[in-house]
Amino acid sequence: MMKGAAKEGKKMSSSFLVQSAADHLRDTALQTSTIAGKAFQKWLMQPLNLFFLLIIIVAHIQLIVAVVQSFLMLLLSKLMG
Repeated sequence: MMKGAAKEGKKMSSSFLVQSAADHLRDTALQTSTIAGKAFQKWLMQPLNLFFLLIIIVAHIQLIVAVVQSFLMLLLSKLMG
């Protein structure tokens, strides 16, 4: 009886971890697209201002880091379950 409850708890934890990874990735992708889009619009008006390009690059680096984090969280959930 106790082993079944522990197994069910691990399964719920794993499911919560996967959902958290998906939510985090979705939120980061939305934030990245918003920031990069606004910075790109401003850069088109001022092409010599490299600060806007830097913002776009940093936003995409943030997205890549979020993808790696989500991958590691999914890997962890597979190891838990």
